[in-house]
Amino acid sequence: MRNRIINSASELFTEKGVEKTSLAEISAKANISKGTLYYHFTTKNDLVFAVTEMHMENLTQNLLKLLNTGDPPEEIVGKLFDTVPNAETRSRLHIYLVREAVTENRELLKKFHDIYGRWKKMLIKGLNEVIPGLEDPEALAGFFIAAVDGLVIQNLLSINEVETERYVKLIKLLLKNEKGEENVKY
Repeated sequence: MRNRIINSASELFTEKGVEKTSLAEISAKANISKGTLYYHFTTKNDLVFAVTEMHMENLTQNLLKLLNTGDPPEEIVGKLFDTVPNAETRSRLHIYLVREAVTENRELLKKFHDIYGRWKKMLIKGLNEVIPGLEDPEALAGFFIAAVDGLVIQNLLSINEVETERYVKLIKLLLKNEKGEENVKY
């Protein structure tokens, strides 16, 4: 029941935004009574946090799957750049929740800090495993997170005109250069 409510809320939040979505609409979409909704979530903020946690956990699981494939680094980067920014519904919700976090909701902002911190640690660990000897894996992990967030925005605005393969080629060349394997130009 809880997941049905969260999924219904997520769809409505993405369509209409949090402030324009009522708890009555969420209960109707989930095909439950308002009483049942209130049993699981006493406030709208509780529901927003649950949607955020579900959304961030899904992104985290996708990231973990990518890091654990055993694929070469350039393939992992390609999959990362292909899957996360191109998931339009999830991307819209992510951007909306980020806006909520930075403008109105300090508790939500803290959740984002925690999740992004977990992502960065996972990426650092994954980078150290697939590319041993990196000079600054923390900076590279931060770069990947920023790049994916930027691609999410560009894809939502329909302004990204660069194919994923070109990003992957550039990153591959940068990594080779960083490891001293080649002095390459793009």
